[in-house]
Amino acid sequence: MRTRADEILARHRFLDPLLPGARVLELGAVLATGAESARALQDRGAASVVSVDRDPEALRRAAQEGGGPGLHFREAAGEGQADAAFDLVLVHDPSWLFDEPGLFALQRLLAPGGHLFLALAGGGPELGQLLGDEEALPEDPPSYERVSGLLAAAFASVEVAVQRAIVGYALSPVDQAAATLSVEELSTESETPGQILFLCGASASGLLQQKLVLSRLPPLIAAARDARFRAVERAEAAAEDEFAAKQAAWEQERAAAAKAEAAAKDELAAKEAAWEQERAAAVERAVAEAEARWDVERSALRALAAGQAPPRDESESDEALMRRVREAEERAEAARLHAKEAEARMRAAERRADAAEAERARSALAARRYRGELEALQRSTEGIAASIAGRR
Repeated sequence: MRTRADEILARHRFLDPLLPGARVLELGAVLATGAESARALQDRGAASVVSVDRDPEALRRAAQEGGGPGLHFREAAGEGQADAAFDLVLVHDPSWLFDEPGLFALQRLLAPGGHLFLALAGGGPELGQLLGDEEALPEDPPSYERVSGLLAAAFASVEVAVQRAIVGYALSPVDQAAATLSVEELSTESETPGQILFLCGASASGLLQQKLVLSRLPPLIAAARDARFRAVERAEAAAEDEFAAKQAAWEQERAAAAKAEAAAKDELAAKEAAWEQERAAAVERAVAEAEARWDVERSALRALAAGQAPPRDESESDEALMRRVREAEERAEAARLHAKEAEARMRAAERRADAAEAERARSALAARRYRGELEALQRSTEGIAASIAGRR
């Protein structure tokens, strides 16, 4: 969750009695406040401030801007610090208790009589959320039970306060220096605090005064409006990126489909050419074989039909002649069978050609479907671009 600068600065008002002359260690406020929190602690009387953050770029900017004597910006909490070096340790993010440096290292840095102050998200709305700032949505913090138990085991005194964000009106009499301040809430519903504050030490702090810290509303509303605008821009950019990715994927799919269609056409053409060659060769062979056989057989059959003996050599016996006649009849029958087989192969080739033609038709239908999807995608792209241009 993004911690707002005004939430941190409001806590300084609550801690005012502990600040004059104190040596302060502050964790997790450089990035959130642009180092403004550390300078504000000095302005409210702290003798020295060491402000620690995990963001190197935020620390670099803070060091460039400078802080003057007694103000230091560091990336490690205990770096170069002796035991009991601080009177007040401010922890604006509870993760510092569980990660580096850890609670017991922070406790070691506290001077006798010093206090550790911790802010924990309580689950209620904070000011950024009340103003519609989407970047202020909470993350999952450690539980109250876990944090309070850890602090109770480490400190003799653990005082608890709450910090709540309110939006309302301030009504003040003019020229009435002694006028008292009363706070009235229009809502009668109970509300979970936005932050739970722990003040820990060897003894009670004595901070019993309730504080009402007012922030100027127009700048906060402007900041929330800017945050919403940035969120809309991020959402639009993400939508554009997603759309571009889908469009690229569709383009790749369309190109793959076109390539597949071209390959199918080439394969079909090659198969048709091969089948045509095979059919022509088969028919040609069958016809040539049949004609060659029938040239021999016709003469023999004609002679038999006329009651004449087929042509024979003088040395050929009757048995040999009849065998030659039978062989001629068998060759004639084989020629007919070859002709039938050639016709069957030709019909099979025609069936394969028909199947290839059907496959080509399916490929053409798929290509038309991809082209239709691409045109719909292009129309959708133009609509989104026009919508984005209208918003800007």
